Amino acid sequence: MQLLACDSVIYSGSGASGSPSCSAWVEVTQEQMFLETLEQYFGFDPELFAVLIVGMLLTFVTGHVTGVIVKTMNRT
Repeated sequence: MQLLACDSVIYSGSGASGSPSCSAWVEVTQEQMFLETLEQYFGFDPELFAVLIVGMLLTFVTGHVTGVIVKTMNRT
């Protein structure tokens, strides 16, 4: 599916009687739309997202390893 978005809008006329027209069309992919929506509504920052995901994964793995060690020590 091809999705086009207006790159720059030109208004002809003045006030409420003006009508918009598009001077250039750009093809937009679903991934671009998703990231633009996140950035627009939530201030999404990919670098911050990556840092948070890595931190959560390290915490998750550390917790599980600690749990296995504690469980093993309790058996002896």
